Amino acid sequence: MSTAVDRTRQVWLHLLRAGGWWSVTELLAQERAWREFGTHLGNTMRNLHKSGCCERRLAEGGLHYEYCVTPRCTVLQGMTLLELMETIH
Repeated sequence: MSTAVDRTRQVWLHLLRAGGWWSVTELLAQERAWREFGTHLGNTMRNLHKSGCCERRLAEGGLHYEYCVTPRCTVLQGMTLLELMETIH
């Protein structure tokens, strides 16, 4: 099983690459391997939001949150968003 840091990095990179808004349920449906994260995925998403690495909004219907990495988001592990985008493209 991956560590919390690995999970966080994987989820953040997925949000960055995919673009748009994602709920925890949508992420689990997209990435079957993340099902092993269990409840940790929701915690990871909340922690990314609290740390400023992604934005959060209430989804239509108000039953859950969606998350998105936008240019207004701050850094992850000391890298700026621009630096990270350059390394993955």
